[in-house]
Amino acid sequence: MIASSIALRQVRLIVGLGNPGPEHVGTPHNVGRETVQGLAGKLGVSFFYQHRFEGQVAEASIGGRKMLLLLPKTGMNNSGRSVKAFSQHVKIWPQETLVVVDDITFKLGHAQINLNGGAGGHNGLKSVQEHLATKNYMRLRVGIGEPQGSCREHVLGKFSEEEYTSIPFDALVDALEKLCIDDFAEAARQFNARFKNRIQELDSRCKDLSYERRTTTTAL
Repeated sequence: MIASSIALRQVRLIVGLGNPGPEHVGTPHNVGRETVQGLAGKLGVSFFYQHRFEGQVAEASIGGRKMLLLLPKTGMNNSGRSVKAFSQHVKIWPQETLVVVDDITFKLGHAQINLNGGAGGHNGLKSVQEHLATKNYMRLRVGIGEPQGSCREHVLGKFSEEEYTSIPFDALVDALEKLCIDDFAEAARQFNARFKNRIQELDSRCKDLSYERRTTTTAL
């Protein structure tokens, strides 16, 4: 549920959580990072590594407003170090920060915007909350599906081609723009309603992908 206080929010910093390095491209744990990279690509801006922030930083204009993008290079589990260092330097409050992150509790391809909340066992969010000393920051949670076995293998293993195309990167990038330009409460409400309506479709797709994985394993 989107609280009424969300209407007072204004995004100034968008953070994409994930692991640096080409070996992590196309893994479930990197959907947050790759979503923010997609936003930068659409806006035509480039990231530059800033050693003192342990991350890559980009500055963009969205709807005439200055927007900062951050990709921590600390590794997922230490993301909070980078977020804290950068946000303190540019004087951005946690309430003005939107973190894009993967979520194993959501079906593959589902997504939801939350005003705040716990880490839900996610080590990247745990680090952010520890370093910011608050849960009061926004997050865009992107579903990567529940692990069939080891959680570590699930989040760090590569997506299949079909699984990767199930992540609605274009819709996520569009949503980030709308959250920065339009009334935040209304943009968040529309986004959550749109993805809630996709649950039945995602149920069917996830079952098909799960069946394909089982039959492939059996064949091997």
